[in-house]
Amino acid sequence: MWKKAALGAVILGVIGVLIFANLQKFQKNIPVQLAQVTEGTVPEAIFVNGKLESLHEVTIHPEVTGTVKQVFVKAGDSVKKGQLLFQLDTSELEEQLKKEMNSLSLTEQEQQKQRKENFEAFKKKRFEEGPSAVQDPTSKPDNELFALQIESHRLAIDALRSKAEQYAVKASEDGVVTEVKIKEGQSIPGGTPAVLLTDPNQLQVRARLNELDANKVSPDMQAKVTGDAFAKSYAGRIRFVAPQASLASAQAKEQSVELLVQLSETSPELKPGYSATVEIDLPGKPRLVVPASAVKQEGDQAYVYQVREGVAVKAPVKVGKQDDRQAEILEGLKAGDAVIGSVPAVLTEGRRVTVS
Repeated sequence: MWKKAALGAVILGVIGVLIFANLQKFQKNIPVQLAQVTEGTVPEAIFVNGKLESLHEVTIHPEVTGTVKQVFVKAGDSVKKGQLLFQLDTSELEEQLKKEMNSLSLTEQEQQKQRKENFEAFKKKRFEEGPSAVQDPTSKPDNELFALQIESHRLAIDALRSKAEQYAVKASEDGVVTEVKIKEGQSIPGGTPAVLLTDPNQLQVRARLNELDANKVSPDMQAKVTGDAFAKSYAGRIRFVAPQASLASAQAKEQSVELLVQLSETSPELKPGYSATVEIDLPGKPRLVVPASAVKQEGDQAYVYQVREGVAVKAPVKVGKQDDRQAEILEGLKAGDAVIGSVPAVLTEGRRVTVS
């Protein structure tokens, strides 16, 4: 019986020692480091997705209606100004030109024949009447009529030849063919978009900003462009922010604002049509800041710990922007205040602390 009592006493003693040790540990001051509330800025960035496109695009179209006889380029081809892109069928035009040239030739032959007949008639009259004979004045209107007919044929020929040049559609400038919208044998009216040319040395990203971010950016702000399809990141500059919001498509439900960001350099790895992400760093206003590790959250209320007479005390604060390094303090502290910079996990309000 006494053995059982002795064993119980030993167990109770061990438990008592453990409890005492834990209480001592609990009451031990927690070492902390203080950080001062200073003035600074928390960087903020906007990220928006878009598409790479050429800054300068030209749509080539025929000026006349016709049937596509031959296409000489395909997507990806580099072309020079004046290079033939496609040819419209000129067979009907050539037939008209041939008829006009034949008519001109016949009219000129008739004119020569008439001149010869007039000259022979004049020779005969002079032989009969002597040196006093004069040329028949009725022959002059005939010559004027022939001249008018010849001039009309020549003007028609020039017009047909000029029109034939329009059937050969050429590049208006240097560029790269990004799309060919026509095919051989296709009948197209004048003005039909046929070939799209772009300048590969000038690229931009077209994107859409939500309404909250749109008022934070402006032209000439710097940006960074990245994408899954290319390895490098590229510097850019905002060149346009739409003056009003609109729907991006008929299926869109929310208004957004169009944004154009011009790249400051290009590379063979960049191609129009690639998806791209634009990062825009926003200039921050000077605010009171503390280390991000100093801020804790309890429900909707943010707070920091301050040290008063060796005891940790909660100080409610209103937090603004925050990143992984620091947080803006909008209310609750003033410049020069000290807070616990990195809050230990075991720290609670009322615990005694030692400032190291």
